[in-house]
Amino acid sequence: MADFEVFWFDRCREYPCDYRLVKKLGFLGKRLRQWNKSTFCDHNLKLIDIYNAITTLEDLSEVCPLFVSEKSKLQGLNFEL
Repeated sequence: MADFEVFWFDRCREYPCDYRLVKKLGFLGKRLRQWNKSTFCDHNLKLIDIYNAITTLEDLSEVCPLFVSEKSKLQGLNFEL
């Protein structure tokens, strides 16, 4: 949290009072999105990985019956969506 406090107090001193808050919130929003991606990963990439895994298992199921472990993995992947 200290990083965001420094960022909050260090930014936008050059803007007038009311506009300063708007600018600070805008800068803080960008910084939070960057922090979120670096800390928790990019969710779009995770969704793409899940879709690819589902597609692979579904394609496999058209060729031959799935094992129990593959069926449970497919159910788990569908649940994550």
